[in-house]
Amino acid sequence: MKRLLKLIVRFTALCAATLLSLGCAPSLQERRTAANQAIDLLQRSDFDGAHKSATDVLQTDADNPYAALVKAIAQYKSTMHQFFIDGRTMVVGAAVTRNINQEYLRMILARTTTHLTEVSGLLAVAAKEPQISMDLCVACMNVDWNQDGGVDQRDTQLFELEVDAFDNSIPRDDPRRKPTFKLDHGDVIWAQAFISFHLAVLNLLEAYDYSDINAAIIMSNDPIFTIRLKHPEKVTSAQQHILDGLAFSLSAREAYLAETDDEREWLPNPEQRNHPIPLEMTAEFYDTWKLVVTDLQKIVSGEESLSVAELIQLGDHQHPNPPRGYINAGKLFNNAKDIVIDVERMEDAFEGIERGRSREEVERLLEYVFGFCYVKNGVPSPLPRRIDRMKDEVERGHESLVRKLKYLFWVN
Repeated sequence: MKRLLKLIVRFTALCAATLLSLGCAPSLQERRTAANQAIDLLQRSDFDGAHKSATDVLQTDADNPYAALVKAIAQYKSTMHQFFIDGRTMVVGAAVTRNINQEYLRMILARTTTHLTEVSGLLAVAAKEPQISMDLCVACMNVDWNQDGGVDQRDTQLFELEVDAFDNSIPRDDPRRKPTFKLDHGDVIWAQAFISFHLAVLNLLEAYDYSDINAAIIMSNDPIFTIRLKHPEKVTSAQQHILDGLAFSLSAREAYLAETDDEREWLPNPEQRNHPIPLEMTAEFYDTWKLVVTDLQKIVSGEESLSVAELIQLGDHQHPNPPRGYINAGKLFNNAKDIVIDVERMEDAFEGIERGRSREEVERLLEYVFGFCYVKNGVPSPLPRRIDRMKDEVERGHESLVRKLKYLFWVN
């Protein structure tokens, strides 16, 4: 009986300790207070200090959403700056030596992938908190964005708003040129999509070996070279990152639509009017957003294909006898192969198309360029028809092409 009582006491104490530890989890306000220094350093353009301060907070509270968001932003900035510096060094070296340093390229890609994967994890922590919000003025930051050795006018004006909602120029001293955004939950998910697309590109670049390009540069008279698939698993990973990014895009859309506040929005919903970027988002735009992303999900997964006939008719020239077949982008990921480039053959094919524009010549070129991704039969995606509808709206003057491009680049 005594042993049983001891077990009951120990079990009760364990339960009490567990409940106590759960009850002691920091509140959202306490977590915000703990991360205030990191937020302040970020707002003052001290990315290194913000990164270190946020890291210190996360060591004590790994689920602090504010510290995670600050560290994600700071780490993204430092990672991409280093990526462009290394890329510039590699390009200059290749121009001088007529040789691409393969080891250096692999190191750049691997390091950037590792760091952005960490950024993705940090954003996942921040996205767990639906009430997160943080003020940030990107255009106010004192940063050498182009990495030319000093902060000049090109850096300070890089993220300024130049025109208002009526396309009128905003004066240089107008505070509207440097708005402070209130970043919230939807914006964090938007950033998750943004990073996922970065990782997809990096994985695709890592998948291939570019030694043959070196040979082509050195020999210069060799019209055929091969970009060899070295890591097929990277292609699979790229596909998953694209699908993740598209899923995050839809989640961000839902989060934006669910917002009831209206304060300095990065990307507003149809009911919000307080947004520094002069882009009003209509209900129609949000509907199109969902439809286009859903189309892209099916295209990337291989469920649907792009009709060549529909694609080629999107241009200004309407072909009376357009080429047949479909482009199945999913095959590019699901059955990746070496990329063989025959320069002479491609030149001959293009010249033939320019001369006669026959269906057979276009189909031969498509078969050569897209290989196994060019198929005779497929489930047609409605995406080209949606693009054609938007093109028709532009031509009818319902909405300008510039405005549609602004939507495209801002949302994606």
